[in-house]
Amino acid sequence: MELRTLQYFVTVVKEGNFFYQKAREILGLVNFTRETLEGFSEINGTLYLGGTDSQYNEELFKTFHQLRQEYPQINLNFLSGTIEDTFKRLDSGDIDFAIILGPVDTEKYNTLPLPWWDIFSALVPDSSPLYLKEVLKHEDFETQQLILPNHPMIRKIVAGWLNMPLEMLNVSSVYTFPYTASSLVQAGLGIALCKDAILNTSQSNLRFIPIEDPISLPLQLLWRRDSAMSQVALKFLDVVTEKVATAEYYPQ
Repeated sequence: MELRTLQYFVTVVKEGNFFYQKAREILGLVNFTRETLEGFSEINGTLYLGGTDSQYNEELFKTFHQLRQEYPQINLNFLSGTIEDTFKRLDSGDIDFAIILGPVDTEKYNTLPLPWWDIFSALVPDSSPLYLKEVLKHEDFETQQLILPNHPMIRKIVAGWLNMPLEMLNVSSVYTFPYTASSLVQAGLGIALCKDAILNTSQSNLRFIPIEDPISLPLQLLWRRDSAMSQVALKFLDVVTEKVATAEYYPQ
């Protein structure tokens, strides 16, 4: 009887060890499978942004950097361009989001108003009689050749701001990038309306002069209503939305 009990005990221990080893193998396989699937679902890829050059783009870049701390496999591609170029890229799916100044077609695009405004000042050369003024008034622009952004809406705003028909504006040239505006002013083509926070004029013969009742336009983040968004785009939108929701002020 004792022998049978011992044999039974030995058998149970052997089966228990076998079961234990198999259970460890199965659990190991489960853990490996879960980790593998998590690796497949890890967010990676490129976020494509496009639009206007603004000092506040840095805030969006910082937001992306914050996201990249959590998902180091993602990267950013920012494409500057005209308003027409940006909308073409957005409509064709070449960019996930566009950073746009002013109002947009909300039937075609989703919009997220950003808590920042771009303010335009006058970029003036030291050869101009306006150079020593502290503030420029509307009438100071009436006899000047103007260098304006390559943005139809802004040109219309300038015409309304000066209370004159669009075709009566004395526009000598237009620009897309701020550095080009400074080169046009240096060449003697007039004074430019620019976002003064983008250019550093400390080592040049140019200076920015504030404008009485200046033109200021809000920035918005746009994306197409009918497009599927990538994981990285969705995460970026979540982080930006949270940042905007907690913003304490809208500098103007």
